[in-house]
Amino acid sequence: MSRYFHDGVLIMCNSKKDSSRDFISELYKNKNSQNSQREYALFFDETNNSRVFKLRENSFNVDEKRYFILGGIGVLTANSKNNVEDLWKKLKGVNNQEEIKFKSIAGGAKDFPALLKKTNFQEILKWLFSNDYRVHFEFMDNFYYSITDIIDSLDFFNNTDYHRLLKSVLYQAMKYDRKKTLEVLSENKYPNVEKPERFICGIINVISSYMMTKSYKDNYEKDYARVFQLILTVLEFAKNQKELIFLTNNKRETLIDEYPELYRQAIKTFAEYKLFFDHEPSVENKFNSHKNSNFTFIESNPTIARTKNEFIDLDTHRFIQLSDVFCGALSYFLNFVGYNADQTESSILVLKQMNHEQKKFYIQWCKIIKQSLRENPNFVIRICDIFFELLDKSIL
Repeated sequence: MSRYFHDGVLIMCNSKKDSSRDFISELYKNKNSQNSQREYALFFDETNNSRVFKLRENSFNVDEKRYFILGGIGVLTANSKNNVEDLWKKLKGVNNQEEIKFKSIAGGAKDFPALLKKTNFQEILKWLFSNDYRVHFEFMDNFYYSITDIIDSLDFFNNTDYHRLLKSVLYQAMKYDRKKTLEVLSENKYPNVEKPERFICGIINVISSYMMTKSYKDNYEKDYARVFQLILTVLEFAKNQKELIFLTNNKRETLIDEYPELYRQAIKTFAEYKLFFDHEPSVENKFNSHKNSNFTFIESNPTIARTKNEFIDLDTHRFIQLSDVFCGALSYFLNFVGYNADQTESSILVLKQMNHEQKKFYIQWCKIIKQSLRENPNFVIRICDIFFELLDKSIL
């Protein structure tokens, strides 16, 4: 499978067939919506970057529930007074540190509700909100993205408008019984499937088994039974396919190795902005040939930046640090929203039971993201199943 960009959108093709598919679902409808009248400097950091997402015999190489996140703070370039120093003076215990990290701001908090109680995180939220800063991010559900090629490889579904819903329904079934799913993937050397019929029979079994569970009956049977049945019907027809076009000629057990493309996508999407990325050698080595570009990789620690002749100004390096804090908080938030329907119900209950302070800062967190989304739809990019996206939007 080969990958390239066309008009700012990553296209994925197989040389055996002229075919393509979305990499980022929202980008097609939003790619021309950038607000060109307000120029931003965007600061980036990342979290949960495993460099590669691989299949092992009975597991993945990293926790599939931890989404890869690339994002950070957006600053209007016309705003000459960022008052970053004012924020640093209010942060307890980090005032003399050259570099702050999410871990220090979290102060031992293990989840999003606990994070909302931390004074330093509250100060950062108040500062971002009162100074009208924006945030931007894209996150990827590694497991979801890894199995989308199954739907894309079915001849029956070529050029249909229902791809994402079908992928999302398949994803719900496959992640429910992790053990059975991993067995099917491993036995068929996914994503390099050599015996399509055997593989498809395994997927049919996973879906059929899920449709017998309480989770399916409680969450999907009423509204999506026909979609589940449609997938089963099409998979029966697909048993006759000689090959699964996107599941051939791939590296065995390697599910995702194109994380650098998320950086490339940001660079293309925000071509009119100035972009500052925290150093990531596995990524920036791929961009060394770019000249006169709109982006740069820098050290977040200003002292180290000086030794490398990368120092720009103190605010710039601190915004990279704040981007690290934001990405860490976003990871906590996405985990809080819920990886499955049962967890989501529990999270909603926790949300109702939060104290006044937690609710106040939760609302502030949501407002910052909503205002950013209104400013530019491309500030929020999700690579996830449609049910999680709808939930994410509703809980915000």
